[in-house]
Amino acid sequence: MASSSTFSAKQQGNYKAGVYSSYGCFKETSSLQVAIPCRVEEESNENNTAVLSPNPTATYSDFTLLHDELSSGYTLHVNDIAGRVLHPRIELLSNGIRIYPNDLGLIIIRLTTSKSTYIKHLVVIQ
Repeated sequence: MASSSTFSAKQQGNYKAGVYSSYGCFKETSSLQVAIPCRVEEESNENNTAVLSPNPTATYSDFTLLHDELSSGYTLHVNDIAGRVLHPRIELLSNGIRIYPNDLGLIIIRLTTSKSTYIKHLVVIQ
């Protein structure tokens, strides 16, 4: 049971959210199935070698690498919070990738180079 406005599922299962109104009435959501097939924490790198900006965005966001790691190849995976694969338009930059998301909400971007894997969360607004 969580008692804050945010909750991060650490294991798969069915989850519900409930809130009390200012009048003391309780309302619970329907169950949401959460699958976590491969959980990787968002990278926390003291050197900040990967930056996703602007975030939040309504148009595009640049996934910038401070070291030239894309020249030896990369893979990019973009998913929504439910794990569905998204297909945003991308543009290769000299030091990273520009992502033009076509879905609103929280999306998870995983960029893998020959040296590292970077995972960032992007909030897409209207």
